Amino acid sequence: MGDFMNVFNGHSAPVTCGQFTHSGRNIISGAEDGTLIVWDPKTAAVVRQFTSADERFHQEGITSLAVSRDDQVILTGSMDTTAKLVHVNGTILGSLENSTESVECVGLCDTLSLAATGSVDGSLSIWDINTMRLRTTLKHDDSVTRLKWHKDSPMLTSVSMDCTVRMWDSRTGDCVRVSRGHQEGILDFALSNDGSMVVTASDDGCCLVFAQ
Repeated sequence: MGDFMNVFNGHSAPVTCGQFTHSGRNIISGAEDGTLIVWDPKTAAVVRQFTSADERFHQEGITSLAVSRDDQVILTGSMDTTAKLVHVNGTILGSLENSTESVECVGLCDTLSLAATGSVDGSLSIWDINTMRLRTTLKHDDSVTRLKWHKDSPMLTSVSMDCTVRMWDSRTGDCVRVSRGHQEGILDFALSNDGSMVVTASDDGCCLVFAQ
């Protein structure tokens, strides 16, 4: 059993998402109170905090987050139907708005200046984060529950309550592959390092392995 390190106190509502930065130097967490906190894992001190007190930031709970490869930029999704792009120095870079319902999942591309957001309304939006402009909107037939960019690639994979796994080429907006097999919605998935295999977890009680 590992040693107990710290308790991180700062959110006033349930924490919905969190992760280490790629360097391991910070922890980032988001919560239902609409706060995003950057922590020092050694001291549990708050390094940076974004809250709904700033009208440019989320006004409802945060559902998901992603961190850029260089650990400088954070992308968040929220129940308020928006995604926000922020810098770890405290700057709010912009708001990505193309959904009519909660944004449930977000991701940042390793190789291109692109972001992806997935929503309960079935939309999967691809954004240019240099211009904050929408490049294309892709569609599932039901809520998008999770998305992942492929490592060192412009490809991404998403899963949905429509029971499908879909692989997309973000450059063209083409759906490269659709995989089916679940009888109920897919809640989460894992992607192999080379992007060739997907393991899914579904409300039907099954985990399935798909080749892409």
